[in-house]
Amino acid sequence: ISRVNPPADGLGIMIGDRPLTQFPFRALGHQLQVKDEPRYCWQDRTGAVTRYSPEYVELLRRVKTEELDGAIEAYQRRNGD
Repeated sequence: ISRVNPPADGLGIMIGDRPLTQFPFRALGHQLQVKDEPRYCWQDRTGAVTRYSPEYVELLRRVKTEELDGAIEAYQRRNGD
């Protein structure tokens, strides 16, 4: 996942006309609770290393613009933002 638009590397996933960059990626992960789902995510015991499965990448490719917008809104509100 890249911090810049358009991503120079990373997954290169577009949702609608927007590239999937770090903040939307985190928002979707939070909304979908992927870190609680072993088929999508693996973390080492310390939480320092996280690996996402190809199945999760395919799930991200199917996300609709409206789903992304909702995930971002919820992610921004999670701490009263």
